[in-house]
Amino acid sequence: MKFRKASEKDKDSINALYLDGSKSLERLGVNQWQNDELPKVEDISKIYLIEDNKEVVATALLIDYDKDYDKIYEGSWISSGKYFAVHRFVTSSLHRQKGLASYLLEEIEKIALKDSVKSIRIDTHEDNIPMQKFLLKSGFIKCGIVYLRKSGKRIAFEKEL
Repeated sequence: MKFRKASEKDKDSINALYLDGSKSLERLGVNQWQNDELPKVEDISKIYLIEDNKEVVATALLIDYDKDYDKIYEGSWISSGKYFAVHRFVTSSLHRQKGLASYLLEEIEKIALKDSVKSIRIDTHEDNIPMQKFLLKSGFIKCGIVYLRKSGKRIAFEKEL
C-alpha cells in the first residue's frame, strides 16, 4: 500500500472511485454525492490517494481554506487558526474494513503537522452515519452545522493535532 499525491494519470481512477462512493451512499439511503452533486476531479494538485497493487483504493481532497467554513451554526469551531479542510474522502467499496480510511487520515495529519497546521476540518451529510462514526472514532469533535454552496447542510467536525 502506498500513499502519494495524485497525478494527471489518476483522474479516471479517482472519478471512478467517486462514482463507487456515490453508489455506496445511495445504497445507505444517503442523499450525498447523488446526481449533480457527484464529484469530479477538478484540481488534481490538491488530491492525495492510496494505491494498492497499482489500483487507486482511497482518496481525499486537501485544501488550506474553505469559504463554506467561515460560518458555522449550532456550535463553533474548536480552533481559530490555520487549518486543512478535507473533502471528497472516499474508500473503494471493494476494499472497506481494511483500515484504508484510517491510514489516509493519518497521512493527511502528517502533512498538516509538517506544514505547521494544527487542525483538520471535515464535513459530512447528516444521514452519513458511517462517516460520522469514523470521524468520532478518529478523534474528531462534532462542532456544528455548515452550509456548502453546492450541496447544502452538513455536519461539521474538527480535530486538533
